[in-house]
Amino acid sequence: TEVTAALCLVTISIPLLLIFAAAAYAVVVHLSNSSRKPFGYFICHHKTGSGSMARLLKMTLTRGLKVNDKVFLDCDDLTDLRRLLNYVRSQSDTLVMLCSADILMRYWCMAEVVTAKTNSIRVIRVLLPGFTDPDEDFIN
Repeated sequence: TEVTAALCLVTISIPLLLIFAAAAYAVVVHLSNSSRKPFGYFICHHKTGSGSMARLLKMTLTRGLKVNDKVFLDCDDLTDLRRLLNYVRSQSDTLVMLCSADILMRYWCMAEVVTAKTNSIRVIRVLLPGFTDPDEDFIN
């Protein structure tokens, strides 16, 4: 009698627990996929100083390293300049800043970096020859 009741309880509980666990797993998978951004990487670059490097980086990430995330490169993916900062703000997980000599003087490059920083987007700096960090005179 007590053994039968315990056996019935276990027989009913285990399938219910498995159904609950499967449903919870499905919700977690759905939420993690729906919150993913279309681009894993946004390449920020000054065309004259590192345009070729940006192309090489995209090719290396997508073909050589076989990164599963899409890589945003403006000459490939930007069709409307008014949407540029939206790609940084809400479409990309990481901004990769190719730091060439004149990047700090380029309005759109700095707008991309500021947008990333204000929206807690991870920024990775790739330091290229000729780049120097800004000093106090530059900042003022």
